[in-house]
Amino acid sequence: MPLQLAPYHKGYYTKRRLYHVTTTRICQLPGTADQREPVALGDSANHNRSRHLPGIVGFYGYAGWGKTQAARFVTNSVDAAHIEIKKFWDKPMLFEELCGELGLRPKNRSVAHMGALIAGHLSVTQTPVIIDEFDIAVQRNWVDEIRGLYEASKAPFIIIGEDTLPGDLRRWERFHSRVREWVPAQPNDIEDCRTLVRLYGHPGVTIAEDLLTNLHAQSGGSARRICNNIDKVNEFAAENALNLVDCALWGENRFDTGDAPERSGYVASKSRRHK
Repeated sequence: MPLQLAPYHKGYYTKRRLYHVTTTRICQLPGTADQREPVALGDSANHNRSRHLPGIVGFYGYAGWGKTQAARFVTNSVDAAHIEIKKFWDKPMLFEELCGELGLRPKNRSVAHMGALIAGHLSVTQTPVIIDEFDIAVQRNWVDEIRGLYEASKAPFIIIGEDTLPGDLRRWERFHSRVREWVPAQPNDIEDCRTLVRLYGHPGVTIAEDLLTNLHAQSGGSARRICNNIDKVNEFAAENALNLVDCALWGENRFDTGDAPERSGYVASKSRRHK
């Protein structure tokens, strides 16, 4: 069953630049807040491309930029089969999870059996398949097996991974050459930051523009860190009974930048211990 998302994901990612994961040549997602947006992670790729053209889309970028949440929204919108590969999976579990997403009941855990079942189903239904954490498939050498599913079905496939994914896949030229388009995720800009404040900020707390600008700059374009930092401001306001927080009030408090704070006096004390 597709995941049920909070209104945040549906309302936010339909308009995000990050969500421009391919072009209208691949597919156009109907029924969004702005149908002019070439949002397109899924929905009827075969309606917009000839069968002889590649049908794989690569969506890649840094952690925290919203790739997985965008994929989950598309999963709900177009009824795609969406799996997120886990590091502890083995190859049969990958195929089992995909069978589960497609509503298939394999008779055994044979990869050959499950692969034939999946490919046969996809060739008929043309269900879009979204595979997140594809970097793990690359590390485990599962790329050719997934290419086999695509080749046998010609269903649209969307692979999602970290920033190095396009380069890492060059080792598998037969797969890499079938990626019709590589689209980078985009960092969250200041307008995205304002949207996240409206959605995740405390209704009784206003974040002043100077602090909001600083928060966005310190978050490095990551939606995850922006949300963490909004929560930090919410907590600070609650602890100090404030309904408005600006840079002067925030003072020397730290935002989540991804860097661990240095321990005061650590180097000196360490050097003394080793004398």
